[in-house]
Amino acid sequence: MVYDCFLFNDELDLLRLRLEFLKDTVNHFVLVESERTLSGEKKPLHFKNNQDQFKEYSDRIIHLVAPENDLSPWEYEFFQRNYIKEALQKCNADDMIMISDVDEIANIKAVMQSPGFQLPALIELPVHYYYFNLRSAFTFKVNLVASWDFIKEKDLGHRNELFPEYTDNVIHCKDVNTGWHFSYLFGTDIEKYQNKIRSFAHSEYNNTYYLNSKRIKQCITLGIDLFERRFMKFKRNDASISAIKPLLQQFFPGTYFYNSRPFVKLSPAYWPFLFRVFFLNRLKDFFLKNRK
Repeated sequence: MVYDCFLFNDELDLLRLRLEFLKDTVNHFVLVESERTLSGEKKPLHFKNNQDQFKEYSDRIIHLVAPENDLSPWEYEFFQRNYIKEALQKCNADDMIMISDVDEIANIKAVMQSPGFQLPALIELPVHYYYFNLRSAFTFKVNLVASWDFIKEKDLGHRNELFPEYTDNVIHCKDVNTGWHFSYLFGTDIEKYQNKIRSFAHSEYNNTYYLNSKRIKQCITLGIDLFERRFMKFKRNDASISAIKPLLQQFFPGTYFYNSRPFVKLSPAYWPFLFRVFFLNRLKDFFLKNRK
């Protein structure tokens, strides 16, 4: 049996994409949601309130609601990820378990067919930002796939630190079309970016600078990381979504596809922003690096 386990906030459109793409490979989907955001704000149970939209998958979805507690934002995220195991207690020792977030969709069929595939493994996923076909060279190696016997006593919380300790077996996206991390996939809908920034565990970004509508629009238009991290550089890549493109066109017709604009056509209104991102931020990094 194959179990696809993930944390869910309010990404109903990506949930449908995930379920449809993986339905022929996965036996059960374990979805964990809660009544608070990772920043501590109350929120509805979006899946529970909309589960009638997913009737065709109802016999395969195991829905968990993480209990309320007073943990910090990061600790509560770790708690929710470990809570996944509540749905797996009757698994067989050799059942295959995937651990991720709802916007991280592994191409698990291709992964399982990759040469030398064995468990446990980390699945490296490329990051797609703003639009389906806008891809970063930066990748994440935090999607764990393992047997139930392997993970049942493991801490699944702080995956960035813990998962690489559990295995050095990485399935790389340069070798296999491993899947996609669709992050901040909101096109030009500024309000959705603001809502996500307010709700997630990185509270250092929840301020007027990062929430500024004009700045967010400039980042989207120029293909610059929402948090101005230099390692997150984006390039249009249509080939990278070929395996999932029919479903993208079905569920997202005419939306969330990036069409690059020539730099020469940019309004001078963008120049101060570019100056800050590409010069002042680098100057600040230089002085911080060389400060005694």
